[in-house]
Amino acid sequence: VARAAPQQDAEHQAAGETLKQKPAASDPKAAPPRKLPDHIQRAAEFLYSKQRPDGSWSNGSNWDLGVTALCTWSLLECGVDRGRPQVAKALGYLRTKKPTRTYEVALHTLALCVGGDKNDMPLIQNNVRALEKGQIGRGPGKGAWSYGSGIDLATGDHSNSEFAVWGLAAAADFGAKVQPATWEMAYDHWRQTQLG
Repeated sequence: VARAAPQQDAEHQAAGETLKQKPAASDPKAAPPRKLPDHIQRAAEFLYSKQRPDGSWSNGSNWDLGVTALCTWSLLECGVDRGRPQVAKALGYLRTKKPTRTYEVALHTLALCVGGDKNDMPLIQNNVRALEKGQIGRGPGKGAWSYGSGIDLATGDHSNSEFAVWGLAAAADFGAKVQPATWEMAYDHWRQTQLG
């Protein structure tokens, strides 16, 4: 998917290509599950042991949606088969949620994109709209993102902004539409805030 912002680094392009190369869950030609390296298998088993019956994970705070999306994304990125019951249940949980805070919207997007099901496109496109709406449009934080849902910093927050860009990049690579102005403002913000 072409982007309006011409300044794309090689790492960003490589990440997008990786996402595009992963077979969709419904693809009958998808490769059979491969054996995971022992250290990844142990980490995955740990996450399975902490998963709740509804498919979610919690860290004891009110960020369960973000934590669940992060665990799901991590499992899939590490090569866990998307048809595995724990992953399928986690994706099912995520499909019932509508994230509002920047971290959660971005992670929700990343998890659904790497999940590879084109039926999730409406949810992904809605997340793109939410991220675009949450981008700061003026002032010292123009082009950045803050936490969302009333926890906003006029200057933005670079951690939230980084996650927002990751989510938008994954969505664009998946086929969602991202406005050119979104990329332009984000690029200008990062360029202007680099240490000289």
